[in-house]
Amino acid sequence: MVGVSLELTGRGAALGGPQERTLQITVDTLNEYGVRVGNQRRKVRLEVRDNASNPRLAAQQATELATRELRLQGHARLR
Repeated sequence: MVGVSLELTGRGAALGGPQERTLQITVDTLNEYGVRVGNQRRKVRLEVRDNASNPRLAAQQATELATRELRLQGHARLR
């Protein structure tokens, strides 16, 4: 998973839209053949959150995405 906090609304929205489109094109391109992980090919999932051009919300979302990913990785290792 690739998680990102973008300015999709608010004062920075003019930049957030193109950033989201660019990331989606990149993910779609990677997923055409999959990303090699060892001997397997995996798909990439993009999770986009709107921070409404609010720096505090952006920091909170980034922390949540990073912490969530760490929890998911830790859970996977227990199996």
